[in-house]
Amino acid sequence: MNIQKLSPEVLNCIFEMLPDILQKDHWTMLTERAKRNAGLYERFKQDSVDSDSDSIAGVSLSAYTYDESADREEKVPTALPETSFPAAVARVCRQWSDILSKHPEYWENIVFDLRENPNDLINCFSWTEHLGSSIRVSILAPTEVDTKLDPITEQSRVSRITRALVPHIHRCLSIDFAVTHVSSLPPLPLIYQHASSSLLNLKLSAKQFEVVQTDLIGNQPITTVTQAGALDMIHPTSSAPTMLSDLVLHSEIFISLTQKYHDWLQLFVKTEVELFAILDGVFSSPANPSPNIRSIAELLEPLDQLFKVWQGDLILEDISVLEGNSPLDPDTDLICSITAKNLLVSKSNQHFWSSFFALAEVAHDTQLVIMDTIFPSMPHIIDVGYVELVGIGPDSKVENFFEVWDGDCLLGGGCSCFTDSALDILSNNTETLDAGKVYGISLSVLILKGCTGFTSTGLRKFIERRIGIDNLWSPLADVLVTGDLPVILANDREWFSENLGGVNCHLSWIDRSRAGRPTKFQWH
Repeated sequence: MNIQKLSPEVLNCIFEMLPDILQKDHWTMLTERAKRNAGLYERFKQDSVDSDSDSIAGVSLSAYTYDESADREEKVPTALPETSFPAAVARVCRQWSDILSKHPEYWENIVFDLRENPNDLINCFSWTEHLGSSIRVSILAPTEVDTKLDPITEQSRVSRITRALVPHIHRCLSIDFAVTHVSSLPPLPLIYQHASSSLLNLKLSAKQFEVVQTDLIGNQPITTVTQAGALDMIHPTSSAPTMLSDLVLHSEIFISLTQKYHDWLQLFVKTEVELFAILDGVFSSPANPSPNIRSIAELLEPLDQLFKVWQGDLILEDISVLEGNSPLDPDTDLICSITAKNLLVSKSNQHFWSSFFALAEVAHDTQLVIMDTIFPSMPHIIDVGYVELVGIGPDSKVENFFEVWDGDCLLGGGCSCFTDSALDILSNNTETLDAGKVYGISLSVLILKGCTGFTSTGLRKFIERRIGIDNLWSPLADVLVTGDLPVILANDREWFSENLGGVNCHLSWIDRSRAGRPTKFQWH
């Protein structure tokens, strides 16, 4: 049967049935992609069982504050529309282009799977002019080991996709290039030459980097521009700057951009980036400059320049520093000034912590969020007033952080590191003082949301020492504890009731242990 001869009504019926059929093939790929995208910079919004128990006067929580209620819920990734559907329609019946143009929902998320020839989907771009400014484009590298593309094939396919995408970039909400080989990435300035105020999210990442440094700096096309080496970030027809919410770059891509173009700061100034994420980097320390591995100074130097003209949120994830043979000397090495509104550090190795805080001076009013980390012994004071620990485990050696942290507000979200032992150390007991150590010297506000590992007795002893007459350090002003906690022992409940009334300390505890019903305890 010639499908071209079917009536418009029948074509519409078949058209409406196709998404459910075609979606099954790519469901796994799209679901995994949704999980990966949701995991990097999920903003934790402040929420709890009782709104009155979730705020402390004078404490401004960060944009990434742990969401206790969301953490208890099962996180199911949102299903994405079947994005190969337009290409499938084109292969069956070209006359369906008119029908397709009336269904913009099938163009909200366009996914190019680099395992497949992109020509069919590229040919469909001519239909999108009537579908508005709601396109999200993702270019996905193969995830299976046996289907990895060779660099030439991948580069050819990405190049064809980029050429087809350029006329439509000004209508895109987000663009995500996730390739295998860094040489396949498109020119970053080329994207911004055509970007408009619609583009909110841009991510360029690669799984593999060539080992020759000169390729990353000079010979690869990732920073090739077409206009005399200048970064023209504004769309020629747009007078408004691009309001780019999120910019995500691999560390090598960021370093290459900053070394290639003297005016790279325009990328942040003209686009008004709100969040900048740097992913994946293995750096040598000054004491161990291994071949073909960059020094962390090449990352910190441009960051120092960046924060002279830009203040937004900075995310550093999966960045490692190879351990050197001698400690870093901050008197002779670079000192970088970080004045981010929020600084989120996640999945970085221990020597990165030693190197970063030896070479970088983080502003006191920056809100520091730390995830998935094991803390090394650090000789340098971390003078950051507000710190959030999110999902930190009992083996994180958090006492190493407490020893060098000189801030006043500490929030733990979903952590199991706040054990009775950790609270005992943080209370500066006799043993720690006799050893000449002081922990959390300026701590005045402690917030524990959804944390486990401690008991009511451990919390009582901590508060008792920090508000006692023998306490030589900053007195506790506020304590807020919520979550699924063990039963409050009778003697602890009695102590809280009798001793906190006349002290500048507020404790709000949500105890869920009683028949599954939350019970609120408050002492003032």
